[in-house]
Amino acid sequence: MKFQWIITNEDITLINKFVNNHKENNFVKNRIQRNLVDNPIPFSKEEFWKSMLACLLTTQQRSWPNSKISKFINTTLSKYSININTTLSFLSNLSNFQKKSQTH
Repeated sequence: MKFQWIITNEDITLINKFVNNHKENNFVKNRIQRNLVDNPIPFSKEEFWKSMLACLLTTQQRSWPNSKISKFINTTLSKYSININTTLSFLSNLSNFQKKSQTH
């Protein structure tokens, strides 16, 4: 898989305009203070992939605190070491499973 960001000067101008329009907003100031200024929380690649996989799973199936998907994420998913290869393999298998399910 290859991915390439292509950022134009117009993109940069639009982003700068957006930032400047909202930098004095109290919500933005509070989020910056809460999330960026003080000691950042250590975040590993493994934590990133677990969060990414959890996001992908919860976009496919509704979740709430006691739902099956939440229980899976909080128990099963937290037990395993996860990286990009594991995630891609899992998603490939999930995709194949969904295709088989739809044909039966």
